[in-house]
Amino acid sequence: MSDAPLVTVSLITYNHARYIEQAVESVLAQRTTFPFEFIIGEDESSDGTREIVQRMAAENPGRIRLNLHSRQSNIGYNGRPTGRHNFVQNIRAARGKYIAILDGDDYWTDPQKLQRQADLLESRPEYAVCFHRNDVVDENGDLLSVPSNIPVSKPSFSLSEYLDLQFLPWTCTLMFRRGLFKDFPDWYFKCPVGDFPLNVINAQHGGFGFIDEVMAAYRIHAGGIWSLGLKHTEWAEKSREQQERQAARWRSMRVLYEYLDAYLGTQYRPVVHRKMAEFAKSEASCHRWLGDFKSVRRCLWKAAVAEADVDPRKALRSLQLILRSFVKPREGVALP
Repeated sequence: MSDAPLVTVSLITYNHARYIEQAVESVLAQRTTFPFEFIIGEDESSDGTREIVQRMAAENPGRIRLNLHSRQSNIGYNGRPTGRHNFVQNIRAARGKYIAILDGDDYWTDPQKLQRQADLLESRPEYAVCFHRNDVVDENGDLLSVPSNIPVSKPSFSLSEYLDLQFLPWTCTLMFRRGLFKDFPDWYFKCPVGDFPLNVINAQHGGFGFIDEVMAAYRIHAGGIWSLGLKHTEWAEKSREQQERQAARWRSMRVLYEYLDAYLGTQYRPVVHRKMAEFAKSEASCHRWLGDFKSVRRCLWKAAVAEADVDPRKALRSLQLILRSFVKPREGVALP
């Protein structure tokens, strides 16, 4: 595309050979009145994903730009690869006024998605980010029945509502304004996830616009970063493995909010600390089910510290639970 793009599509992929063609084709199927560029960041997959995107780029000359990385540049979290370097390099390479992001195992379902989101951001300069609804599918593309991540429909949402998890847009639904911040801060690379803190950084400069239409599909499968190696059906089973991995999820969310607390300062502290306490207590419940009472006490102490300047009564309750945890209950009994 010779004209300067209005939108950059940033797709990152690693070991998505089973899904990547559908993701790429969903981008190429977009119909817009403006030029857009399409950047694919590939993280040296071992399953043939790189060869697939190279072939598709050759078949679509001038429509796909490849950023091919080495696994040596990967940024990990708790010993697991995150794709953070791949993600950041794609964002840095973008030339569009707006950036839409997509993972290689997800796909878009509406060929007007880019047009509608760009139109919204063009008409509403007070929005830093916009998003829409999505379906959730399994590894075979079959629809899954899951609770809505956007339970309330309204034209826009605030950063405070986002931090409170009153809505949670999936990556495949996001478009945001490029250039709202100079570069990624150092703490960003230490976070367990990349899209959530990026939304927070962007939302320092405006709200979240919402289009109440399904225009993408988010895929849940065992190879996904947030799935931690479990299939969708296995997450529904209360097994030891599931509880251990659920505890890791809650811990990751608490750590993420600790970084956000340091970044945001006092303005959003009440909601940030309240969520930190909730995450710590949820992790404690998992450890209690597992019989790990040392970890239960550690988590409850984290909760009490977070609650101390928000709700002292809840902080006192957490301290009382620490004392009660020295009396070992029956396995499977949840925290009161």
